[in-house]
Amino acid sequence: MMSIDVRVGEGATFIWLPEPVIAARGCDHRQETRVRLAGSARFLLREELIAGRHGERPGTLAQRVRATRGGGALYDQELRIGARHTGWDTPAVAGTAGCVGNTLVVDPGSTIGTGTAAPGTRSDVVDGSTALMGIAPDTVQISSVGRDNLAVSRSTSAALEMLGPPWSPDRDGDP
Repeated sequence: MMSIDVRVGEGATFIWLPEPVIAARGCDHRQETRVRLAGSARFLLREELIAGRHGERPGTLAQRVRATRGGGALYDQELRIGARHTGWDTPAVAGTAGCVGNTLVVDPGSTIGTGTAAPGTRSDVVDGSTALMGIAPDTVQISSVGRDNLAVSRSTSAALEMLGPPWSPDRDGDP
C-alpha cells in the first residue's frame, strides 16, 4: 500500500508528473492519493498506468485519487486492474489497451471546464481514445487509453494543448 498526501496552499501551484506505474505480472499494489487544495490553489496531476510488461497480463493494482478544495469534495476516482477486478479489461474501462492515463487539472478563476451547454459540462473527444471532460467550471479530467504509454502521453498532451497556457505542454511534453 502506498499512501500519498498532498496539500496545496492559497495562491500556490503544484504540478505533479510521476513516472508511469507498471502493474507487472504477480504484483498486488494499492495506491491512494489524497489532495487537499486551498480555494485559490492550482493543481495538475498526470498519471499513467501500464497494464503489465510487454506480452504479459498485469498483476493486481488499485489506484485512487481524491481531491478536495476548501474542505469540500471536488474529485474522487478509482481505477482497478487485474484478475481480481472483474470487468477492468472490458471496453467500459481499459479494453485491450496496454496503458491508461488520467490527468486532473484545477485552475481557479479559469473557465477550462466550461462547455457550451452549461458550466462544468465541457466534453471534448481528442481522438478515438482520449476525452477531456469538465467536472467544474475551473476543473477538467483527461482520460486516455492506448496501446502503450507513448500513445497515451501524446493524446494527453494534445488534450492539454486544448486548455492553452499555462497547461499547454512545452517542447519536452511537460506542462
